[in-house]
Amino acid sequence: MGVMNLKSLRKKISVVLLFVAIILNSFVVRAEDSKSINLTNTVNEQYRIEQVRAVMPYVRAYFYPDETYDTNSGVYGMLGDTKLEMIDSRKWIETGYGIDYYFLIDNSKSVSKEDFEKVKGEIAAVSDYMNENDTVSIYVVGDTAEKKAGKLSMADSEQLVSVLDSIQRDGMNTNLYNAIKDAATEIAGENTDTIFTSSDNIDEDLGFGKNRSVIVAVTDGVNDTENGYGKDETISKLVDNNIPLYLIQERMSGENGSESRADIQQVVRQSGGDYILVQDYEAGSSVQGLYSLLNSCYVATFKSTSNKTSGETVGFNIVYQTEEGDKTFNEKTIKPDKHVSDTNAPEVTNVSVVDEHTIKIEFSKDVSDTAKNLSLYEIKVKNIDKENDKKKDKDKDSKEEKSIKPTGADFDVDSQSVIMLTTSDTLWNGDYTVKISGGITDTTEEANPMEEVSMDVSYKDGKDYVPEKKSFFQEYWWVVLAGFIVIVIVILLIIFAVIKKRKGLVVVDDKVVLADRVDEQIHLHINKVQVGTAVNQGFPISLIIKSGGKMIKEINAKVDGSLIVGRAEICDLYIDDPHMSKQHFAIEFSNNMLMIMDLESKNGTFLNGVRLNGKRRLSQNDVIQAGSLEIIIRW
Repeated sequence: MGVMNLKSLRKKISVVLLFVAIILNSFVVRAEDSKSINLTNTVNEQYRIEQVRAVMPYVRAYFYPDETYDTNSGVYGMLGDTKLEMIDSRKWIETGYGIDYYFLIDNSKSVSKEDFEKVKGEIAAVSDYMNENDTVSIYVVGDTAEKKAGKLSMADSEQLVSVLDSIQRDGMNTNLYNAIKDAATEIAGENTDTIFTSSDNIDEDLGFGKNRSVIVAVTDGVNDTENGYGKDETISKLVDNNIPLYLIQERMSGENGSESRADIQQVVRQSGGDYILVQDYEAGSSVQGLYSLLNSCYVATFKSTSNKTSGETVGFNIVYQTEEGDKTFNEKTIKPDKHVSDTNAPEVTNVSVVDEHTIKIEFSKDVSDTAKNLSLYEIKVKNIDKENDKKKDKDKDSKEEKSIKPTGADFDVDSQSVIMLTTSDTLWNGDYTVKISGGITDTTEEANPMEEVSMDVSYKDGKDYVPEKKSFFQEYWWVVLAGFIVIVIVILLIIFAVIKKRKGLVVVDDKVVLADRVDEQIHLHINKVQVGTAVNQGFPISLIIKSGGKMIKEINAKVDGSLIVGRAEICDLYIDDPHMSKQHFAIEFSNNMLMIMDLESKNGTFLNGVRLNGKRRLSQNDVIQAGSLEIIIRW
């Protein structure tokens, strides 16, 4: 088709453009004529979000609601689990901004010749109705993916016609995904800034006022090249850069390629775009139908409480209220990686006492979990209202300027700019000072720290201070303590006197006993001292037993080999002395000599005041000390 033929077609189309535009806009948006294709519901039953741009804390969405949408119906956004406030909502045609159309024209022979020529003529006619800020870029999708023209405006209509006239239906292949990738790369390269220093005018400062870009693939939907991008890579490219893909699907000259057509429709759905069929626009322009659709969308700006960017993919949705309940859209995934610089530190805007155990602290912006650190808070009592004046002076020193220790700090429900400070102490009516140390940071990318601040607060809605009624023990505890100490001292003195009178304490068989009880046992049982049968023969000796310097008894015995002395009845000579071991010492007669040895007794055996270690020879009148006794040996 030559240039003159294209111009002739433009004149024919212009005759009915106004009527067709009105009809198409009504049919497309409201879906009242099933033949005219309800574009907003062709792909999804849910209401559709086309694009989302995020420069935190701002998020701008382009979407297509139904007729129940009302900007005054409690509209808000959801970015993951974070609720966003809507600060602006308009129809796209009210913004005055344009759309950058990237037309990808399939010139392969698999495309219906009739549809190919028809859509080329429709694209050539866009300058008759496009917005003054709209632009058109042309790519050829054939044996290669080639850009033919970039960002032509309505003033470049003749150049547009010339470019379209040069595109012939002569390709053998369709590099559809590669062409989509090239167009998406060009669009993504225009928005490389990640940090913005101002948001006084979000449209201008953040780039929200720039044209929105859409890719329009004019093709039969068949991608028949295996080189380069595939379906999954194309979806990722579009989704990651928030670029919607629209499809004007032409009829095929053959019947092959149904699987590939299904793939491209999946790419369209996941990118946030939509598709239309050329055969459904036999009486009108499918391109103008798409134009009407794109200009019927709404644009809304939402704001988060923080400019924090997660850098991770997160879901975005819009919620608005209707008589039938809340409505949501098909969720759109985005990756917030841009933000407006925020150097403003958080400030305390208000402090109030909520009840007798809770203080509410309000900040100028959301603060991080550092605000939950109890060590950062100090509550001081400046003055409290007493129940009556008589008690006021009495309790003044003990109550005024008292510090109250917080026991808990947590965010208020649904607000990270409010901390509820709790204390187990009662907050009486009166005046307080709340001191907040530095260390609390906001939730921004910069984590701005707050400076130390002290705020005075009065509380008058609670109870006046009532002094606690003390019990007798609380009031006179010191008297009770002093009396107890005196009683303990008296008891100790009595015990000491008794011990002294009873000659002290001794340890007998690992038990502490009074010393005079030991003496008493010796006196009582000394008559039971016996000499075993072994003493009736052997070397004769005489043992003089003394206790406390007094002689108790003299025992004559004979030593035949050895004589064992101890407290056990099996001994050759046993003495009922609790200080002696059961087998205390032994006397031996050998080689005409008397020898003595200790039998590992507990308290030891002494000879003439020297403790025995091994055997020692006995001499006349030697003094043996064992237990509490002294034993003089003679022969």
